[in-house]
Order: sequence, then C-alpha cells, then structure tokens
Amino acid sequence: MTSVVSVTLMYNICLGGALGILIPKQIAEITPDGKVGALAMVTAVGAAVTVLANPLAGALSDRTRGRWGRRTPWVVAGGLGSAVSLLALGALGALMWIAVFWALTKMFLNVLIAPVNALVPDRTPPEKRGFVSALMGLAGFAGAVGGTLVAAAFVSRIPLGYMVIAVGLVAAAGLFTLLSGDRSSAGEPRPPFHLGRFLRGFWVSPRRYPDFAWAFVARTAMVLGFNAILTYQLYILQDYVGMSLDDAAELSPALNLVLVAGVIIGTLPAGALSDRLGRRKVFVFISSLAIAIAGLFPLIWPTVTAMYAFYAIAGLGFGCYAAVDQALMTLVLPNAEDSGKDMGILSIANNGATAVAPVVAAGLISALGGYRSLFGAGVALAVIGAVAVLPIKSVR
Repeated sequence: MTSVVSVTLMYNICLGGALGILIPKQIAEITPDGKVGALAMVTAVGAAVTVLANPLAGALSDRTRGRWGRRTPWVVAGGLGSAVSLLALGALGALMWIAVFWALTKMFLNVLIAPVNALVPDRTPPEKRGFVSALMGLAGFAGAVGGTLVAAAFVSRIPLGYMVIAVGLVAAAGLFTLLSGDRSSAGEPRPPFHLGRFLRGFWVSPRRYPDFAWAFVARTAMVLGFNAILTYQLYILQDYVGMSLDDAAELSPALNLVLVAGVIIGTLPAGALSDRLGRRKVFVFISSLAIAIAGLFPLIWPTVTAMYAFYAIAGLGFGCYAAVDQALMTLVLPNAEDSGKDMGILSIANNGATAVAPVVAAGLISALGGYRSLFGAGVALAVIGAVAVLPIKSVR
C-alpha cells in the first residue's frame, strides 16, 4: 500500500499546487480582467483530455504483458511524462501554451494514476476496501493541501515550484516500481485485440448495470459541485470575500489546512466503521449532505469566517465521502477482469465533471451576478449526489 499511497499523494500534490495556486497566478498576471474565463478554458481543456486518457490508460494496462507486470510500465511512463510537461509549464507566459501543456500534463498524470487505482480491485478483498479507500482518500486530500503549501512557498518563483513537484512525481513513480510487487504478466493469456470490441467496452449499459450508472451519477454531481468551488478558490477570496490577490494566495493554504484537518478526522474512522458494518451507502449519503450544509455558510455570509466554516465542515464530509466512495465504486464494477478499464470509466465522473466545472462556474458567475450562485449550485449538486446513491441495490 505504501507504493499506492505515495503515487496518490504526489498526483494530488501536483493537482493542488498547479490548479490551486500556480496556474491561477500565472493567468491572473497574464490577463487580470479575463482571468475567470481564461482559467475555465485552461482547466476544461486539461480535464477534457483526461476524460479519454484515464479509461484508455486503465484499459491498456489491463492488456499489458511483460516482466514488469501490467501496471508498473504505465506508472513510470506517466511519472516521467508529467514531470517533463510541468517543467515546460514553468517557462511559459502565453495563455494558449499554458492550456496546451496543462492538457499534456493531465494526460500523463492519468497514465500515472489509472493503473494505480486499478490495484484496489485487483488485490484488496471487498471487506477491506473501506479502509484502503480511506487511506487513498486521505492521501488525496493531504496531497491537495500539501500542493498548495508547496506552491504558495514558490508563488514568486513559479518555475521552481513546478520543478519541485516534477521531482516528487518521478520519485513516487520510482518508489512504486520498487515496492508495488507488480507481478510479471509475461505468461498470462491475452485475448485477441479487436478495435470495435475494445471501443464498445467503454459503454456500460445503464439498463444492464443500473448500480454502476447510479454510482456514476452520484460521483459526477458531487465532484462537479465541489470542484467548481475549489477551482475558483483564489478568485472567490479576491472578488467575493474582498481580499487582494497576494493576501488570497497567502490565505489559501490555511483554508486547505482546515480542510485536510477535517478530512483526517472524517476519513479513517469512516472507512474502518464502514468495513465493520459492511455498509457504504449511508456514509456516502450523510457525507454528501454535510457538504451541502457547509456550502450554506459562504452562500449567506461572504466572509473569511464563513470560508473557514465551509472548509471545516466540508472537510469532515468529504473525508467520510472519500473513505467510502472508492470502496463503493469497486463493488459495482461490471467485470473484475476489466477493473482498470471500468475504474477508468468511473473516473470520467471525476474528470468529466472537472472538465465541465470551470465552464459551468464561469457561466454562473457571469450570468447570475457573482460567486454566490456558485455556492448555491454546489449545495444543490451535493444533495443530488446524496440522493443518487439510494437506488443502488447491490451495495448496502
């Protein structure tokens, strides 16, 4: 598990640092008046690439045969590729090239993470997946906060910030190679490849697999609402709360520390209790409603205090959610033999929502007169995410 957690940690350090601080800072310096739309464009392009890259990388890793196993070659390629792309990002000063190289970075990041996610259904028995999911969720949030701390330390030296994150990604991929124990797949049978059948495999019928479909809807709603707010964190503090750009950049890591504190408190107990009770849905339902309640504070009061309240309560809720959601997802997969591909399809709920979130958020901000509508939408989507898990029948 050390190898899996290390890659999950660094993957999220990259996302937290780049999307939370470094890229918004670069964009705000390039186009101060058009920063909201520009950030939406950059993040949407990157996430759109991810929608295809994650399930494709997962599916290809399912079919990989060699002495290094099914997953390791892709983790190494993803770590090295994303590191090179990040180094290039630090040298760019044009919006178009930032979008291009962030999309390239996201492609390689998903080549890195998709095989790692597939290891959970590969190796973890169902009764222990709540705890494993909790560890990965905790690593994810610790990484996101760690990324903002790293990025904030280099906010005036952006290329160096990217370099530090790039080195960490390469180190995590190396650690995975040494510790993952990915067994040789050289002698395993590999079914004949048919392009049409391969592409059709990315469609999972909601009628035939309704639990998979409901899980997809629940995750999409949750990620869309939460990411729309987190993506614009820096600009919310600046334009909604009323802080300067530099003060907002300094406050962001503190808010994220509050978030991760809540996540830590909520994650491990929820994962362990979920395993002990053998129940997943109730934890996802309650945690989704907690996030909805958290969004009411900044919706009503646009203050620093309300933002702290949001991050504290949302941290508790999302900690519980992260602890159990991944375990629930592994239990609704249609075919255990295609775990990499199917987990990749479920990741579209993350990546597709991430792609749409900045665009939806920018539209709400422009059309409805500011960031208050963003919090309103986040509350509504969290409620939808809670309700969507109730029809799932194969998981308690």
